[in-house]
Amino acid sequence: MFNGNRWSGGRQLYWGIIIFLLFFFLTMFFYDETILFKIIVNLVMALVALAITVRATGSLRGIHVKITFSCCIIGWGLLAICSIIVMVVLSNLPITIGQVFRSNHFLLDTTAALAAAILEESLCRGLFLIGFLKIGVYRGSSCNLTRSAVYSSFLFGILHMMNMLAGHPTIVLQQIFYAFAMGVFLAALYITTNNLFWPILVHFILDWGPLVTSSDNEVSSWGIILAVFLPILIINVIYLICIDRQLAAKVL
Repeated sequence: MFNGNRWSGGRQLYWGIIIFLLFFFLTMFFYDETILFKIIVNLVMALVALAITVRATGSLRGIHVKITFSCCIIGWGLLAICSIIVMVVLSNLPITIGQVFRSNHFLLDTTAALAAAILEESLCRGLFLIGFLKIGVYRGSSCNLTRSAVYSSFLFGILHMMNMLAGHPTIVLQQIFYAFAMGVFLAALYITTNNLFWPILVHFILDWGPLVTSSDNEVSSWGIILAVFLPILIINVIYLICIDRQLAAKVL
């Protein structure tokens, strides 16, 4: 399951925690700095996190899950893709990306999104997800893929708590929830493709927008948030359970 991994699961987790805490404290320490300075710091942190992830796992292909695409897995996989398409349409993502190209800060907007994608995917999928997977294999845990995806996605959601420094508590709580749901999808994408490049790319596209928009300070309806992101969470959990059951059947 693990391609050329050099570190134990525990070592990956504590390095992930170190990066997590370092990013949190740097965010607070540089809170009053210029946007350009903070983007540069985030980009450096992202590249460091990616380097540590590659060092720990051997490459961007840190895992190799042999999936047989049965009707169950294909069906739930297609539903997962459809749920993401619905989210993209309802969030007006194409319009948001279009605003980037019309912006005077194209390079800053793009670099900020890329840094966030590299940092968060290296940390949450590269270190935390694989770390939990290794520990699960060692302990012989059932539904290891699903459990590890949920655990790492929970930490992915918690990572967004630092937005409490600048955002309305309700907005941040909503961010934590949909980050958790999207984290499970990104974990499923990583497990399916066996390559961290794809979660980084998707994450980048989803984050690609103007650094400041009018919607940043608007509280969305919890009904809308749940209607959009709860299906993403449930469908991807079921998809991962299908893969777990298939892998367990192969062992038997």
